[in-house]
Amino acid sequence: MVKKSEEVKELFIKVADELFTDYGYEKVNVAQICSKAGKAKGLFFYYFEKKENIVKIILERQIKQMSKGLRQMLTTLPGTGVDKMNFLMNALIFRDSTGPKALYYFKDTMLPEWIDSYSHRLKDKYVYPIILKIVQDGSDEGVFRNATQAQTEIIYLGISQYMHKHYLAMADNQYYTNAVNAISSVLANALGCKEGQIKIK
Repeated sequence: MVKKSEEVKELFIKVADELFTDYGYEKVNVAQICSKAGKAKGLFFYYFEKKENIVKIILERQIKQMSKGLRQMLTTLPGTGVDKMNFLMNALIFRDSTGPKALYYFKDTMLPEWIDSYSHRLKDKYVYPIILKIVQDGSDEGVFRNATQAQTEIIYLGISQYMHKHYLAMADNQYYTNAVNAISSVLANALGCKEGQIKIK
């Protein structure tokens, strides 16, 4: 049985998500969230302390759920570590893929530093272990050379930082093509694959 306190907290989260999705994070204040939820502001601050904390909760849930879905798909995906790495890289990098919905609360502005850095920490927590598992399995299969955990982390962080730095430029078709070709080549080389085996489309 769900406790009353949890029901109230979940109501705040649901209402905040709806308002942020419709109007954007900056245009919604705590008073509006409380008004729509029919709850006092004191309760909001009791559960979340400040507005940005409710976004952090939503974002973590979404990235955790996304990672869970990727894990489930990878467990049923046939093929070797190369096939699984291709699948994962395309899911993460493909520019038309759907990222965490909470990041779109800021679609009309630049991502604030607090949400940007928090999203990176969450991806390190939930996404990096998936990549590490694929590399370890591929090494056991003999399709990747025996990359150490440190090397795998460097590969992951390098791609993550590159994509973050050049995210806006990815809207240009030629830039995107050149970028994913470069990432594919570097990743294949780092894992000891033949050129062309790792292919981000």
